[in-house]
Amino acid sequence: MVGELLPSGSGNDNWYVITERNSYHTLSVLSLLLLGFLYWSLFSIWAMINAYHERRLNLKWSFVFVLFNVAGYLVFRHVSNKEDSWEGI
Repeated sequence: MVGELLPSGSGNDNWYVITERNSYHTLSVLSLLLLGFLYWSLFSIWAMINAYHERRLNLKWSFVFVLFNVAGYLVFRHVSNKEDSWEGI
């Protein structure tokens, strides 16, 4: 599963050359998916902790963070900045 050995060759009646190459395509795709999932999860958890410290965490924001990740957090920040600007008035 780590790597696949892919032999091939060519030749004629007098000679034959075998070439082999290693393919790590499967490993790279699995690594990409695993690291992407890990990033998505950790960023969602961090965003929820941050919202909790601002005393604004609720179920709606949790779903937004998990589903939309960075874009959801940017919306949270934008809404947070609008609400903060009204407090001084």
